[in-house]
Amino acid sequence: MRNRIAFIGFVLALVMDSRSPAFAGAPVADSFRLPLDGNWIFARGFAQRYISDWCGFHLAEDANANPKDPVFAVANGNIELAEDIADIGGAIHISHTLQDGTVVVSVYYHLKRFGDGAPRHRVGEVVLKGDQIGEISGRAGDYGSAPHLHFGIRKGIYKRGIDPRTEKWFYPGYTGIYRNQKKQCNLGAAYPGYQEIVSDWVSPSQFVMDHDVPQDSWVRTNGPDLANTVFTAALVTTLPGELWASTNRGCFDRDALGVLRSTDRGLNWVSMNFGFLSTNVRTLMLTPNSDLFAGAHDGVYRLDRALGAWNPSGLGGVDVSVLRSTTRGLWAADSCFCTGVRQSTDNGQTWQRFNTGLPPCVNAIVQNPTTGDLYAGTGTSGVYRLPFGAISWSPVNEGLGSSDLHSLAVNTSGDLFAGTIQGLFRRENGAAQWTALTQGLPSDGIQSIAITSHGKMFIGTFSHGVYASLDNGDTWTEMNAGIPDVSRTVGAIVFDSQGFAYVSVGSIVYRSVASVE
Repeated sequence: MRNRIAFIGFVLALVMDSRSPAFAGAPVADSFRLPLDGNWIFARGFAQRYISDWCGFHLAEDANANPKDPVFAVANGNIELAEDIADIGGAIHISHTLQDGTVVVSVYYHLKRFGDGAPRHRVGEVVLKGDQIGEISGRAGDYGSAPHLHFGIRKGIYKRGIDPRTEKWFYPGYTGIYRNQKKQCNLGAAYPGYQEIVSDWVSPSQFVMDHDVPQDSWVRTNGPDLANTVFTAALVTTLPGELWASTNRGCFDRDALGVLRSTDRGLNWVSMNFGFLSTNVRTLMLTPNSDLFAGAHDGVYRLDRALGAWNPSGLGGVDVSVLRSTTRGLWAADSCFCTGVRQSTDNGQTWQRFNTGLPPCVNAIVQNPTTGDLYAGTGTSGVYRLPFGAISWSPVNEGLGSSDLHSLAVNTSGDLFAGTIQGLFRRENGAAQWTALTQGLPSDGIQSIAITSHGKMFIGTFSHGVYASLDNGDTWTEMNAGIPDVSRTVGAIVFDSQGFAYVSVGSIVYRSVASVE
């Protein structure tokens, strides 16, 4: 028997549900991005004087865009305003608290109107950097001469009501509001009121560049921070929304902290343990029909979403540490007490042993999407294959440098990757041998492997953090900016549908600063 990590741990999973707006304080805005993808080209710059009878100076940048182009939150923050406004279209204001405690407000005008079907936002709702908050309006009356995004950043906490200096609101698009007080437009910059208003604002694109951080960085979520924990590996991902963490204390404890759930991508967590007989929960799995299963110290459970309760789903008394959904049904394995694998063809109602030819200590199961073959990674004897339609397993270990497997992953082309105590290996689809992948990687064991829908790879090591590859594993780059303690095992790596990644390092969950796709 070999237990991969016989300590406390928890496993991350992303599970689809409609995202509920969060009304807690947003996490610190520790980095910024531009609100549009692609090149940032603006037709009118910041503090540029209008030539027309608007008379004043522009308080934002008007970036070229096309109708329906997505618009993104530039940083973590709280929605302060989301309304349809005459001659502007959809308007959104977001407040952001910086790392030094100061506050700025980002302003977005000429969006698709909420009355035209744009997704509604609520005042106080938390948004994270890179969240899509709207799209460019297609109404000509919303933007004047050509479609564009009016993007500005105002200094200071959010202000409601009327600016006594202008008798208008605090978030105009230009200083020309002084025209309405019959001030002389031809005074221009000489009129001190103009400069007073301009000084409330900053050049938005320059501010973003000054507050940007490397795109391959991580930010810490708000938990769950479980003291003295080490993570094991299990990956489930769907649309952005619910984030789940399951806690486990290895092989011999019956109870841990069970399952915790966040509906705001890690800002707040609540326990979701009703129905568990054992709260030592080793893994989580989401099926294609959105059933959520948990593998615990005493068997398999399935979540009743309507009741918020876990119901036993077989294998009582079995320590289930591996769950996998495949086209050949559900599979469960016990890597603690080495009792082999079980298969369910009725969505977890009944289970049958499926161990012919297979060693009993199984740490991972994956399916080749091109052939339907199953692969099992064992803790003692390498990798075994179950051809589609076959009933017995056989070893496929030629060239594999270690028999102690901790993780398996397969890409859309059918290439298989094995994380072992001796490092990372690849077996290309149809090939007979494994190849060691070492370029750019430390000499360390590989605990977790994850592959995005576009083929970018991530691995989690035992004691050197996270590494990423853009070339199918041939070369690797360290990706640990923002993770202060890389000596702890990276237990889980998951992605949401917007391309953001989450990793569990020790007892803490981190989220990527930007999309990793």
